[in-house]
Amino acid sequence: MSTKECPHCKAEMNEDSKFCKNCGYEIVDNIDNNASLSVAQVKNEINKTKSINYLLLLAGILAIILSFVCFAKDTGRRTSYVEYGGDAYTGIQQASADSSNNIKKLAEIEKFGFGSILLVSGCTLVTVSFKKVE
Repeated sequence: MSTKECPHCKAEMNEDSKFCKNCGYEIVDNIDNNASLSVAQVKNEINKTKSINYLLLLAGILAIILSFVCFAKDTGRRTSYVEYGGDAYTGIQQASADSSNNIKKLAEIEKFGFGSILLVSGCTLVTVSFKKVE
């Protein structure tokens, strides 16, 4: 019966032992036929990871570009505040002017929100795409 040395405590043990009787260290064979991958499988996994990274990079760049488009988008113009007269028609004009100014403010908030979300998402995707293949 052949023996081998425990890599942990250097005690003698049987060649086919899975654990050292002296220290309890688990012996793991260097080659495990069930867990080993062929070179082609490893290359395939690396290529998949690279493809995903390129797609993430492309999506990130696209999101950043769209954020700049969103920030540059014109949200319209404000209606100047003019005090109209006291009759019903001019009151409706004043309400219409106030409404258009409120819509302009909402459009600016929406533009900033969508632009910010796109910019942060794009930067995150670009950063994730540069993750190293392990």
